[in-house]
Amino acid sequence: RGEYGEADLSRLIAAERHLVETWLDPGKATLEAGTGGGRILHALRERGFSRLSGFDFVPSQIEAAKRRDEGGTIDFRVQDARSLDYADAAFGQVIYVQQVLSFIDAAGDRLASAREACRVREPGGTALFSFRSYEARRRSGVYRALMLYLRCLRAVTRSRRSPQSRPWFKLGGTFNASCLLDRGPHNYWFTLTEACCMAE
Repeated sequence: RGEYGEADLSRLIAAERHLVETWLDPGKATLEAGTGGGRILHALRERGFSRLSGFDFVPSQIEAAKRRDEGGTIDFRVQDARSLDYADAAFGQVIYVQQVLSFIDAAGDRLASAREACRVREPGGTALFSFRSYEARRRSGVYRALMLYLRCLRAVTRSRRSPQSRPWFKLGGTFNASCLLDRGPHNYWFTLTEACCMAE
């Protein structure tokens, strides 16, 4: 565990490694959304990827990513996923893993972000997305109980928030008590059907 996240800064976790080795081409221009401190892009550079770009909404994360990139070989930018300043078809492959779209609260903003990902990807290019799974989470008894509680709370407070929008039950590895008041930040949990449509 380090400054830039849970995984080792120089390594991909097993699922990421599988995706990279199966789907990505080191010779193609690659964009990562929600890059944070740049862990994935730095790992890709070590694997021979050379045309790398990454963006994040949080300036301090981009500053940290740039500090790690001593040679300035990766194009890190502060960007809003809903409206990117990259040219159409600028990238052969785009990476939207780490549930990037699930962190966007409004449905219209999630859709706009997915459309931007498709716009900057060249025709026939690769797009990797990961989502928080609504169906998988419903299998957990603890989460079902918490969601039943939230449903009742939202009924009493007349909240129109979707049942798929959930406050973070954990922050910093510990239980987040403010979730019992339905306070943000919230994550959006996609159904399989939604995820398939969003990634088209």
